Amino acid sequence: MRINLLLIENNIPLWGWILIVPVCLIVVLAIVAFIIRFTKTIKLNRKGKKLAPIANEDLLLAYGGMENIESVSKEMTRLTVSVVDLEKVNPERIKELGAKNVLIMGNQVKSTYEDIDNAYASLNGGK
Repeated sequence: MRINLLLIENNIPLWGWILIVPVCLIVVLAIVAFIIRFTKTIKLNRKGKKLAPIANEDLLLAYGGMENIESVSKEMTRLTVSVVDLEKVNPERIKELGAKNVLIMGNQVKSTYEDIDNAYASLNGGK
């Protein structure tokens, strides 16, 4: 009795296909695992890079000094600073010190940082 499967007529017996298919699946899975591990390594290397520390005094002065800051809160990568007088805040200097975006809403200055913990500690008295 002859089984008509694709390429069996090309003289590859059924037991050959039983060996070839799992080997091909293992090779494909190994390639996918390598790609996943390689991309995770790249992401970890990007996260692991050290950023230049923000000087405490410079960032405080950009927000108008310690007496101008009412409260500081952080969410993920955004730092929200409530200020007393918006005239004392220098958004351009805040961007120079590492903020990606600066948004002013009412008496709040919202800015996005890569190193949010360092910026938060600078404005919150080192806590």
